[in-house]
Amino acid sequence: MRRSNNAWAIALAALVTTAVVAQPRPEGPREKGAERLAQFKKLRLIEVLDLDEQTAEKFFVRYNEGQKKIDQARKDLQEAVGELEAAVKAKVSDAELNGKSEQVVKRIQQFSQAITERLNAVRPLLSPQQYAKLVVFEVRFTEALQRALLRRGGPEGDGPGKRGPAERDRRRVPPLEEPD
Repeated sequence: MRRSNNAWAIALAALVTTAVVAQPRPEGPREKGAERLAQFKKLRLIEVLDLDEQTAEKFFVRYNEGQKKIDQARKDLQEAVGELEAAVKAKVSDAELNGKSEQVVKRIQQFSQAITERLNAVRPLLSPQQYAKLVVFEVRFTEALQRALLRRGGPEGDGPGKRGPAERDRRRVPPLEEPD
């Protein structure tokens, strides 16, 4: 059973990592959007898991603690990817690239572990049915968020082509290449 949990966590981490690394953290007015999204997610979780008030309270204490660890792991991963990208652009030695690449891989593992820890922390509070719904919800919610961001043109834009000049559309311009 533990092996199955790890497989879910790795699959979830792979999906989330793709979106997370490419997306900058919310700042300024976008923090409100991130807060609203978190509230929406919380309400959807209560609904999907059919949590009573007492269970919801315990659930979100553990869930939010886990989210803080995930957020820190995401930040560390973003920093490591930025350093690796800068190193590639600076054409540093292979040894330095290998070291920075290993740091990114380590950060991905830490990010995945933080997701697994959050899932494991809330599992005792849920029935097997609720836990299964939670795992599915986490994956589907992330997928839906990615699709919404792609349709909208990313977190900074009001639609395709509405991004600022400093931002590149990562769907069309691969990392490490300059936009036209």
